[in-house]
Amino acid sequence: MDSNEYKVIKLGQVLDLETGEGVYLEVANAQIWLKKTAQTTALFYQYQTKKKNVNPPKDAAWSKWVTIDKKIHVGFLPCLPEMPVQLTFREPLFVPEGNDIAFYYLFPTWIAVKLGKQLDILLGEFQSLQLSHTWNGNFFEGELIYEDFPEVYFERPETVDPTKITCPLTIINKGNSNLVADKQILRLENLAVYADEQNFWTNKAQFEYTKSSELTDVKFSQNFLKSIGKFTLIQKPRNLDKKSVLLKKVSPIKMHHTISLPNR
Repeated sequence: MDSNEYKVIKLGQVLDLETGEGVYLEVANAQIWLKKTAQTTALFYQYQTKKKNVNPPKDAAWSKWVTIDKKIHVGFLPCLPEMPVQLTFREPLFVPEGNDIAFYYLFPTWIAVKLGKQLDILLGEFQSLQLSHTWNGNFFEGELIYEDFPEVYFERPETVDPTKITCPLTIINKGNSNLVADKQILRLENLAVYADEQNFWTNKAQFEYTKSSELTDVKFSQNFLKSIGKFTLIQKPRNLDKKSVLLKKVSPIKMHHTISLPNR
């Protein structure tokens, strides 16, 4: 098909494509093209920081799936990756003894491309902005996680930003001394993604510290969603332990990331 036949769409759209039709999605630095031919559904993604072109590159390496139906049902939905993110605050958050602080974090959205009547076939998940990585653990064992240096918002952002997912967070200091938080690990795999008429949201994460600035509990709540009115569930939590969300959900050691030192 000719490149000028690609229809520009927005993140969150679900639509039908017939043979010979194609769509183009741009979110931050992510570019995604998808087209339907007589025999296949083809997708191409690229991460582009320079000037973007609505037309796919001539040498694009398309990923293809056999789909002989004349019409396909596809969705381009916001999602969160499975890897946690460490929030390294630009300015440390001061939480006095016996107090709490509530704020909002804007996470650069990922894009899930799904196929099928129930959108149950995942074609891929793609990042819109690249984050750096850091090591959560010690010299012997730990896990690789994302790291972000976010600006925090103490009032709910009202500006529509289709490239971000708004995460409401609360840090509670139940200890007997003041708490200075310069970083916080957020387990994205425990969060769901919701959409209202304009923005994308997650459920609320609450971090509780006691005694000598020790994190003892993390709770997740949907109560916050009542304040945004009507909303639709886009992505369920990937890995939420309903029985307990304690310290193991904050900094667990994943054995497949463990480094074993040779015997000497």
